[in-house]
Amino acid sequence: MVLQQLSIEKMMFKPKIDQSTLSQVLALSAKNLLIIAFGLNLGIPTILIPGLLEDNKQGLFLVTKDEVSWIGSIFMASVPLGSLFSGVTSNYLGRRRSLQLVAIPFILCWVVLYYSTQIWQVYTALCVLGLFGGLIEAPFAAYVSETTEPGVRGALSTMTNVAVAIGYLIEFLMGAFLHWRKVMLYCTIVPALSFIALTIVPESPHWLIMNNKEEEARKSLAWLRGWTKTENIEGEFVEICKYLDQHGVNKKMGIREKTGFFFKKNFLWPFGLVMFVYFLVYFTGGITLLTYSVNIFKTFEVPIDNYYATLLLGVTQLLGSLCLLSLVRKLGKRVILFFALSTMGLCSLSVACYAYASGIKSIILDDDDSESFFKDQTGYEWIPLAFLVLLCFMFYFGMYIMPWLLISEVFPYETRSTGCGVCSALANVFGFITNKSFLYIIDSMYLFGMYFTYAAISFVGVTVLYFLLPETEGKPLPDITDHFKGISKLSNKVEKKSSAPIKAAIDNNPISIP
Repeated sequence: MVLQQLSIEKMMFKPKIDQSTLSQVLALSAKNLLIIAFGLNLGIPTILIPGLLEDNKQGLFLVTKDEVSWIGSIFMASVPLGSLFSGVTSNYLGRRRSLQLVAIPFILCWVVLYYSTQIWQVYTALCVLGLFGGLIEAPFAAYVSETTEPGVRGALSTMTNVAVAIGYLIEFLMGAFLHWRKVMLYCTIVPALSFIALTIVPESPHWLIMNNKEEEARKSLAWLRGWTKTENIEGEFVEICKYLDQHGVNKKMGIREKTGFFFKKNFLWPFGLVMFVYFLVYFTGGITLLTYSVNIFKTFEVPIDNYYATLLLGVTQLLGSLCLLSLVRKLGKRVILFFALSTMGLCSLSVACYAYASGIKSIILDDDDSESFFKDQTGYEWIPLAFLVLLCFMFYFGMYIMPWLLISEVFPYETRSTGCGVCSALANVFGFITNKSFLYIIDSMYLFGMYFTYAAISFVGVTVLYFLLPETEGKPLPDITDHFKGISKLSNKVEKKSSAPIKAAIDNNPISIP
């Protein structure tokens, strides 16, 4: 009766949906400023590698092929360590504060890159950027899932994809017109802004409840639901408390009981699914294209300037992210992922056929090292440009962000932060392997062999995910948890009308502790 009365009061006093959505958009926008900075980090090798090779010609900064491969991959090598600790720091410091503190080392590392004169300084800055970049993984995924309503969670989650694309675009835009050192210096502005913005938005109400700060949690939830009064969100607050209590979050448990959560079906199944999607992200050609884009375009002798072509990739990334933002609530994650991954496979197959027909075997790093490829494709250089740009669009439209959307939904609360951290850590190991080995694999199986492999992985991925991936768009978190427990089964239809973060029906359908 009490909950029914609270639900009626909540409906009577509930602010306009636009106002509620706006408050959630603003909260995530503050977080996404830091994600833009992370996108700038990811774009560093794309600008740094050709910039250093140009300095190499003038004797200003000597680099070898092996050092180039390290520059392209060392950031990813250090991200896993940060990711492993991101769950711990997120639970200890809070979601918001964990994100805020990362901005400081970001600024310092870009200053180091600006003044660097030796390769070890570049390595050190990239390692530290990767380490603290990894610390973002768990708090940002948890913050998204714990502050947004299911009806808008998918669309607001894709803002992260847009933010990363904006970071890439800013980096590529500056790289097309400025020396790489100035690019590094100007990048410090974004994390400084994110630090300020994160002081304004509230902490996750889930984390505050978990740390016995109930009054602060009420104020946080009221802020996130349209700056309403705390009494207007009391029904939802009670539901969240009950959800956390039923999952044993506030109970004192021993190490054996805590570790037991990670050997249950509702963790292992989502873990395997997310890691497979991560594998597809890093081994279907999108990541290596962005890392080595200037040199790939130089190799294919595309009909426009290599830096302008790279800038075109940045614009394409943003367009793909915006398309995902506008369509994910209507089409759902499954349809978008299947379409994007299939198209990526066709693009890779087309690029591979063109490279084979043109006799292109390796990547040109330096004009002095370029081979004289046998080509009878003169006048068709637009073909690889078109398919590589389309591959990039599809990568950002339906592939890159998908595992990050999934990890904020598929893990139960008791393993969410740690699960996010572990998955992100292992994913970045994939990123390190694919970028570090790219040049050497091409040496052994040629460029066309590499893209034939990307195509094969894409088509296999579509087939496997068709049978394993459920549709989670618009579904409440308890329903998703029950699906992976085997209690119930999610339909593959998109639910568009759900709006409460925890279903009121939780009373009649109690969630047992796993």
